[in-house]
Amino acid sequence: MTFRALAPGDPARVGPYRIVGRLGQGGMGSVYLGQSRGGRMVAVKVIREDLADDAAFRRRFRREVDAARRVNGVFTAGVVDADPSGDPPWLATAYVPGLSLDEAVRSRGGWPETAVLALAAGLAEALEAIHAAGVVHRDLKPSNVILAEDGPRVIDFGIAGHVDAHGNDTASVTVAGSLGYMAPEQLTGAGIVPATDVFALGAVLAFVATGTEVFGTGMSAVFRTTSEEPDLSGLPPRLRGLVARCLTKEPAGRPSVSELVEELAEFVGAPWLPAPLAGPVAAAAAASPPPAARTPTEPARDPSPQPRRATPAVIGLAVVVVAAVVGLVTWLVPRVGGDANASASPSVSSSASESAGASAPASQPATDPRPLPSPTRSPTPSPEEEPSVVGVWEGSYRCALGLVALDLTITSPGGDALEALFVFSPHPDNPGTPSGSFSMVGSLRDGVMVLRGDRWIDEPEDFSFVDLEAEVPAGTPDRLHGDVSPTGDGAPGCTSFAVERQD
Repeated sequence: MTFRALAPGDPARVGPYRIVGRLGQGGMGSVYLGQSRGGRMVAVKVIREDLADDAAFRRRFRREVDAARRVNGVFTAGVVDADPSGDPPWLATAYVPGLSLDEAVRSRGGWPETAVLALAAGLAEALEAIHAAGVVHRDLKPSNVILAEDGPRVIDFGIAGHVDAHGNDTASVTVAGSLGYMAPEQLTGAGIVPATDVFALGAVLAFVATGTEVFGTGMSAVFRTTSEEPDLSGLPPRLRGLVARCLTKEPAGRPSVSELVEELAEFVGAPWLPAPLAGPVAAAAAASPPPAARTPTEPARDPSPQPRRATPAVIGLAVVVVAAVVGLVTWLVPRVGGDANASASPSVSSSASESAGASAPASQPATDPRPLPSPTRSPTPSPEEEPSVVGVWEGSYRCALGLVALDLTITSPGGDALEALFVFSPHPDNPGTPSGSFSMVGSLRDGVMVLRGDRWIDEPEDFSFVDLEAEVPAGTPDRLHGDVSPTGDGAPGCTSFAVERQD
């Protein structure tokens, strides 16, 4: 398993938990590996300072923690402790040692039909427990499923969004999820409902069976998901029918998770883990977290108050972090007048949902059952390294309507070419901005990133594209800032943007 040692300024203790390692960072705060007095390992999320100072966020955080506490399923790992009134607020979730489903499939290939159906039975039961608590996962994907020795576990579902009695999302206007697993209604901004998770389940099962994403990756996944039918010809007949119903474009046409649980009941207790994975899963489950490591000249800080912001970190293979995975969210500039001299620097912030998380990124494939080595990336890249901007970025920019939240999902089709997904919605400090999304194309040449608005995905009335340009430092930067400019005659008053890496 891979962890990062604690850095100067990281907390020594959060609530009753001794902090022994760093697991990751998301839009809502930093995530640490904690240990209870009795030796139980947990993932502890410490909320960011600007969110902790927001009274509305604290109220909603408390409500959503209460909802997440109600999740109680055999195939889930949920909230075990929290202090929404703390300074700062925090929550602790169960830590499950094991191997991510993403890594298992990428390293060993697709699974046989019976194993996939047995896995589907467990995942459907997990979703049933999550939905029963009034929560929609929003980001079910292979890296959010942990293969433990006694069965699969669904993670990252806690602060994912509350739903009302009619299944309507009440938590956020953001688009949260991962390309290739997001339902059409997520991509178009039509709303999040429990059936959204059923669509993701179908995409996950197709991936497990074939070893490839059924809708592809990058920007191509957006158009295939919303406009094309998936090619399921490589799936065996029974699994093909199940996956096809889950991937129905309209949410109302998909089976409910309760229907899936009943349909898959015959596979409960069937062998669910292919034999080649038994060794790697056992090795990952047996791996012990490292002791806390600090520099000899900088002692750990006591949590009074806790530090709330930190640099992004690498997430372990079996981290259970209950939080919404806020990604793929960027914001658009309207075709309206404004103060062209509005030059206040944008502040980096979470997206308008006020919820975010540290999701487990796809790990490098394992080639044998031994635990994976720690990543080799240096936190301070050497100047001669080529810059890299591929990933998920989150922050804000200022335009004619004021401060607007900004998240970019940047991919590269090859060479110096870039593609990006640009989705927009209100900033918490400026809630009047409409929602929408479009794709961008551009390049990264000689350390300069240029992205141009290209194609609408969800176009609100009287809005136009914007362009982005930034100088990119060498290596793999954690922060980008640059200029925002209108496309054609639209979007007056734009100034600059600033984003932080989230993956």
